[in-house]
Amino acid sequence: MAEASFPVLAAASAWAGPGTSTLPIAPDAPRRWARAKRSVPRDLQRWLSHWRRQLAMASPGPEPLDLSVVICTYNGMERLPRVLDCLLAQVGLEQQAWEVIVVDNNSTDGTAQVVDAYRQRWPQPIPLRYAFEARQGAGYARQHGVKIACGSLVAFLDDDNHPALGWVVAAHRFGQVPRPGDPRNSARL
Repeated sequence: MAEASFPVLAAASAWAGPGTSTLPIAPDAPRRWARAKRSVPRDLQRWLSHWRRQLAMASPGPEPLDLSVVICTYNGMERLPRVLDCLLAQVGLEQQAWEVIVVDNNSTDGTAQVVDAYRQRWPQPIPLRYAFEARQGAGYARQHGVKIACGSLVAFLDDDNHPALGWVVAAHRFGQVPRPGDPRNSARL
């Protein structure tokens, strides 16, 4: 990705400084994260907040859909494009109504800008939505995705999963298979 497309890259690398760890993994990690968040310049924080609000407001209204694909990501600016490209290339979806929701789990990189760039060229019949979850953790991100999903089924991807060409159709078909103990199966007995 070019820095010209995402100006936050230059700003983020400027405040991080050389040799600074942006993802500390240590016993004192929460304390370091709090310190790292305070070290982000206010103008960069405001700029990121602005983009998050813009993307959240552009989300479509609740329409009944067959499937919601929820991608949970934390600082996934580098990984997210490949996942979204794989979803753009899905085949066999002529009869499917589905959406993609990217849940940004308190990222400090240009994740919001990546989603916005993809929204510019995303096909209109398939909503690409952005949501921000400030509470850190995959569980919080997934709960937020389920809460805002419009699909009758919800499928999850992480930002490092690259779905095969027929993954969306297969996920929907898997959700349609009757399960033992499902009350809908009682008519068949």
